[in-house]
Amino acid sequence: MIPPKYPNLYFDWELEKPELPENKPKENSNPITMADFYCKTARRYLRDWNAPFTQTHADRHLGNLLGVQAGIPVEIRAQSMGHSVTMNETTYKKRQGIQTQIDVLTQSNKQAIDFTSGLLEAKQIIKKYPNSSVAIVELISKIYQKSEHEIEDLIS
Repeated sequence: MIPPKYPNLYFDWELEKPELPENKPKENSNPITMADFYCKTARRYLRDWNAPFTQTHADRHLGNLLGVQAGIPVEIRAQSMGHSVTMNETTYKKRQGIQTQIDVLTQSNKQAIDFTSGLLEAKQIIKKYPNSSVAIVELISKIYQKSEHEIEDLIS
């Protein structure tokens, strides 16, 4: 999800090349201890980056909130975080403060552009800039989570 208020966050934090910490547990390691290793390491990275938070779960809440502001449907947001719509609507929504709720209502995209409108816009851009067709097809396929071949067939 690309955050509408912070479009460069993905690149600023170099999320395109994530590096997971190496963990070589012993044979009889406790699974909780192994999970804690990743949380503690992630927290250390956040602290070293001078992030405004050090709780790793805050990233998930931020991602969900930015998805709301970008107009991404709750089903897609929940799926991208690996949980149910109910979990998204209860756990994640109830942790929003008053100012966050006001921001969501006043500064959010109410609805993302629908697929048919997106295809029509893509066709117009390709007519205007024929050399950009490969990039436009790739962009549309990423936005609407469709294969590039499917998009090419629909645009041509």
